[in-house]
Amino acid sequence: MEELLLQVKDLSIVYETPFGTVHATTGVTFDVKRGESVCLVGESGSGKSTVGLAIAMALPSNARVIDGRVLYGNVDLLSLKEEEKRRYSGREISIVFQDPAATLNPLFTVGEQIVDVLVSNLGLTREKAMERARNFLKKAGLSDADRILRSFPHELSGGMLQRVNIAIATSTEPKILVADEPTTMLDVMLQAQILELFDKLRREMKLTLVFITHNLGVASEVCDRIIVMYAGTVVEDGLVNEVISKPMHPYTVSLLDCVPRTHMKARRLRSIPGSLPDLSRPPAGCPFADRCDEAKNVCRQARPALMEIAPGHRVSCFKYIG
Repeated sequence: MEELLLQVKDLSIVYETPFGTVHATTGVTFDVKRGESVCLVGESGSGKSTVGLAIAMALPSNARVIDGRVLYGNVDLLSLKEEEKRRYSGREISIVFQDPAATLNPLFTVGEQIVDVLVSNLGLTREKAMERARNFLKKAGLSDADRILRSFPHELSGGMLQRVNIAIATSTEPKILVADEPTTMLDVMLQAQILELFDKLRREMKLTLVFITHNLGVASEVCDRIIVMYAGTVVEDGLVNEVISKPMHPYTVSLLDCVPRTHMKARRLRSIPGSLPDLSRPPAGCPFADRCDEAKNVCRQARPALMEIAPGHRVSCFKYIG
């Protein structure tokens, strides 16, 4: 049996905002095996980035965990004190953010920033940290590593900056890498290159990857498994080929209809009518009910459990219950 490296159990997180309490995630539960690549997929506001930030111990100050655990091995990452988090954050678990320019400090060179990370997390001398930085920039596809190390962030393109961020995140050789929509700010050609890079590094470094995206097409390129989220809940979870070829939840079906298909005759892309529910007042029933063509009365009265409908394929929908 493959070893479970990460377990997210009944994770419920709220954000305290000037407009009230927003329920970002509700009862999110899934496991990740060592070496597995898992994609969290959903629209903006689905809670996928909040889950990623919780795993990376990087939740903002206005976030509050009201229930649940995030287990790395036997360690509950959510219960750690700040000084204890330093043993895991950036070392065992790293994160790559969406906006490569915003991640780096514009006042310092790339070399200074990578060296600081390595000295702080691994206790290396600055000389050894610089050599390691050079090696990981090359692993990230930046052959002119010496020039990159001397450069300030504004002197590099968006694609180069994201490669720098990937180099920083992987330079400590973490066990888990969280990638929060890392291709969204890039053009299509660069997106393909970055996805190839993630796949290459995952295999070479035996990384466990938690990849966050709104695009099922992207998910199918880099993941072993897809977890579909909607309005802070998991609605479907299964192997990538199963979810793509045999989607079970109406929301997953709708997401797939929004993906362009090059092998199909040109047609108008479908959009999903309606909008996400107000998560400051979460609905009592299925959160997708108001946008679902198949919704029944029960869908608005109670929330369906996430159940295994086929081996390794879980769905939260009353279509498959009873």
